[in-house]
Amino acid sequence: IMLNMGVTEPDPGFLEWLRAQCDEFNALLIFDEVKTGVKIARGGATEHYNVQPDIVVLARPSAAGCRSRPSAPRPTSWRRSTRSG
Repeated sequence: IMLNMGVTEPDPGFLEWLRAQCDEFNALLIFDEVKTGVKIARGGATEHYNVQPDIVVLARPSAAGCRSRPSAPRPTSWRRSTRSG
């Protein structure tokens, strides 16, 4: 759904076709729901159109404050050398 030019929904059957194409060609289907999020349905476009994407991108408030990047420790190869000299 495009919101920056009014509410523009996909043609009927387009998302189902797109899901099938992604499955056939082993590609990821990504829903960018940064703007739409829970505005069109509690479960976003996934729920509204009954099409399951592989990845859903949400805005930080919609993601319940989840960090935007994983907070994992750095690999040891990233640490500064402790050699003197």
